[in-house]
Amino acid sequence: MTTAAARLERLPAFGGLPFPAVMALVLVLLASGLAVSRAPVLMIGFVLGIAFVAVLLSNLVAGVVAFIALQFLATVPGLEAAPASMVRVAGAVLALGWLVTLTDPDRRNAVRSLTSRHPWATAAMVAFLVWGLASITWATTDGPVWVDIQRYALNFVLLGIVFTAIRTLRSFTIVTGALALAGAAAAGASIFLFEGSGRLDGGGSIGANEFAAGLVPVAILSVALAWTATTKGRRILFGVAAAVAVAGVVLSLSRGGFIALPVAFAVWAAFGGRMRFRILGMLAMAGAVAIAVFLLAAPPEERDRVFETEGGGSGRSDLWNIAGRLWQDAPIQGIGLGNFPELAPLKLQEATQIERSDLILEGIHAHSTYLGILAETGVVGFAFFAAIVVAALMASARAAVLFERAGNVKGETLARALFAGTVGLLVAAAFIYIQFQRPLWILLGMSLALYGIAQTDDEGRRTTPRTVAATVRRRLGIG
Repeated sequence: MTTAAARLERLPAFGGLPFPAVMALVLVLLASGLAVSRAPVLMIGFVLGIAFVAVLLSNLVAGVVAFIALQFLATVPGLEAAPASMVRVAGAVLALGWLVTLTDPDRRNAVRSLTSRHPWATAAMVAFLVWGLASITWATTDGPVWVDIQRYALNFVLLGIVFTAIRTLRSFTIVTGALALAGAAAAGASIFLFEGSGRLDGGGSIGANEFAAGLVPVAILSVALAWTATTKGRRILFGVAAAVAVAGVVLSLSRGGFIALPVAFAVWAAFGGRMRFRILGMLAMAGAVAIAVFLLAAPPEERDRVFETEGGGSGRSDLWNIAGRLWQDAPIQGIGLGNFPELAPLKLQEATQIERSDLILEGIHAHSTYLGILAETGVVGFAFFAAIVVAALMASARAAVLFERAGNVKGETLARALFAGTVGLLVAAAFIYIQFQRPLWILLGMSLALYGIAQTDDEGRRTTPRTVAATVRRRLGIG
């Protein structure tokens, strides 16, 4: 395993980009071209599946990169059916491959570091699963409980895989680059296929709101990668990726995306440290791009809908009303995982001023991650979920501080961008149901991993012979 990983590390870079990041972009562009030509997807799925297995067995980081690429493939219109099933299979293969890599003592130590460096996050994940499983004793229907428990468990495993794979700042940059390029490529393909009417979405189960939410961290991280790039080609590439991601958010005409993107940039500016003024300038540029795309490319009838205040966002306020009533019925323990669609129709008689009862009768979720979790798991379960999220945010924030203290500008910039991008996605989560969306857990795993990297970097830089000698000279007043 180590020999194979070393061989992968020696693979040539293209335009200064790491090989796995280039591979992710190639996979997405290949599938995007396939969507344009409407060619059969079975053969390409087979080829990509073989490639994914080969990559995973060679290097866990490359396996994560390939998984991210497949994840964003599922958001390209015309390709959502085949890649969606491919992502599920790839997730299972990734988990099995991860278990295989745990035969390496270093990988096992990396898993142990998750519990040692982030005990609260680990305990919160375990407690959430236990609490969710316990809800089967009071849930009206136990089938949805089992389904949601499995989905949460798989996402927690994904977080652990990402955490284990990212062990150096270079591997973190590779994964971040794959996330930025794959997301931007998927957005670019969707924009290319956009027919000029309606809203830009990912097709299939990926609606416009979910599509926009996923592009918010892509835009932020792309800007950070452009700033920290060491070659002109990479700066241009990631700059274009950022612009495409912003355009994707705008053309989705998602109110949540319209709120989350400027909030993410504002948080980045407030938490920007030495780069605060540059971030403010980038915020102005992003705003200019957004306004231009909105006025020139967005359909006029949809532009008017964005600023409408009546109707509660196409039934969103109705779902929030029902979620609040269900939470009031069981504020401590909740109604049981996955039981919101089952019990929401029963609340229609109690609720007043419901305009979109059809959504509630169809079994739509709460249209808010936080209200949905609060209604289904109560205050207790919500506290466990919040503890996971807060631990990850604190990890990326502390990583930025450690990188700054160590003088690592690149690490500091990426850490601050990761924090802001994650905040942006979490803001969007207030308007949509995304706790089962994999990008969320990938970002949380990246945040937890980056703190360990920052710790190692900070300790190493502060204990090198050069820094020790500098400290001695400073204390003795020499030089």
